[in-house]
Amino acid sequence: MVIVAAGLLVFAGWLVAARSTGTAASKHNDVAAGILLAGGFGSLTTWIAAAGLRTRVILSENSLDYRGAFLSRSVRVADILGRRRAPSQTNGIQFDLRPGRGRRLRMRGDLARDEWFESWLARIPDLDAEERTASLTGVLEDRTLGATADDVAVRLKRVVLLGRIGAALAVVLLTELQFGPIRWTTQADIATAFAVGFAALLSLVLLRGLVTLVPTRNDARPSPLLMVALPTFVLPFRVWVQFNLHDGRWPSIVAMALASLGLICALPPASSASGRALAKLGACGCIIAFLGTGIAWLNVGLDRRHVQPVRVAVTARSVGKGPVWRIGIDDRNAASSDRGLFVSRADYEALQVGDTACLSEHPGLIGLRWAEVHSCADAPSRGNAN
Repeated sequence: MVIVAAGLLVFAGWLVAARSTGTAASKHNDVAAGILLAGGFGSLTTWIAAAGLRTRVILSENSLDYRGAFLSRSVRVADILGRRRAPSQTNGIQFDLRPGRGRRLRMRGDLARDEWFESWLARIPDLDAEERTASLTGVLEDRTLGATADDVAVRLKRVVLLGRIGAALAVVLLTELQFGPIRWTTQADIATAFAVGFAALLSLVLLRGLVTLVPTRNDARPSPLLMVALPTFVLPFRVWVQFNLHDGRWPSIVAMALASLGLICALPPASSASGRALAKLGACGCIIAFLGTGIAWLNVGLDRRHVQPVRVAVTARSVGKGPVWRIGIDDRNAASSDRGLFVSRADYEALQVGDTACLSEHPGLIGLRWAEVHSCADAPSRGNAN
């Protein structure tokens, strides 16, 4: 029912959008959208009310009866392997069952609990605690990481702290690169984002045994995956725009898609073998996207060949998420006489519409063409004159 309600709401939103763009039969669209919105919200309301009224947990000495919103299940205590925290729920409980006894059973975290429930629950092994203990014990007993368990514990504590700092920095970089105006983004910001990602990949070698690439559930070791994946959501587009890459638009889209799918596959941490395999595949996608973007960045940074600039006329200026300003190229052989190119803040302030600028078209270190535009040193600028 939740899926049906979501589908109705999405379709209603599409009709509203069609209405706003001025398509024909707008009155019919309004009526249909109203019906679908009412049906979607009605379905959600019905499901929430049913879940709140019908969900019950009935315990006995040797069994558990769970009555959900529309389905009910009965499980014997002997068939329960253990319990763990349900994904995406603070107080939710997930019961893992023995093979052949059906899929795992999940209980909502907002159900009221009494002393009898807590005493009954204490009989069920806590799989999360067991996995955390086993993971920590395995790290502390690894003598390649330190002479004693105390030495390893100190190193692990430092690595966990560094991992949290790196993840926080990755979130800050993602926010700045994604939501900040493009004129705020400098080459230093992009270089910092790449440095964080490369540091994360380097930690897999230098801190081998203390970190893990794929975050697994209840693992005592931190994962630097967020430091690679989060900036890669935005870095391809920023590199494409910041350095005016001619051949980088579709590769940047593919890189951002790989990073998005990779992070979805790798998070939240998986506990099953199939989940870990999918997480590894997603992590590899993030790394490929990050390294590909890094190569495109180096394609510009290491391209030192001198190119003779061409004089062009500035036809427009704009500030926004796209190119900071647009120029018209005085080249009859060009495929398009009007192009949007990114320039530095100083050149943007110096050049006004009608001024002459100098355009340099570079071949790129590995063949990815890029361009740069500056104020011509010998050309008078109305921006400077004023």
